[in-house]
Amino acid sequence: MKKSIEELKQFAKQVRKDILTMIYTAKSGHPGGNLSAVEILTVLYNEIMTICPKWQKDTNFEKRDRFVLSKGHCSPGLYAALNEAGFRGDTVSDIFSGCIQHTLYFGRSRRWYYS
Repeated sequence: MKKSIEELKQFAKQVRKDILTMIYTAKSGHPGGNLSAVEILTVLYNEIMTICPKWQKDTNFEKRDRFVLSKGHCSPGLYAALNEAGFRGDTVSDIFSGCIQHTLYFGRSRRWYYS
């Protein structure tokens, strides 16, 4: 089901907040690159891609879309968008592990974790 413009704006706004919180918490990151990708990630994960968080562990689901992020410094943006789209945790605190070394979301994204 397509989201309204207001719902998309709210999604993007929350993703921006989460990006800034993650970068501030980590004391490391590239806010400009992440913030420049918010609208793209918002549209992809809400309007374009065939995704559903319940499929995240089903690697044999053939009809889902895959997203390849080749902008490694934009990983916090991807993590925030995935979280807001319903993957992984209920709150942004669930993705703050990206600020801690040797955790699932630390550093740049890795292909086997995401849609």
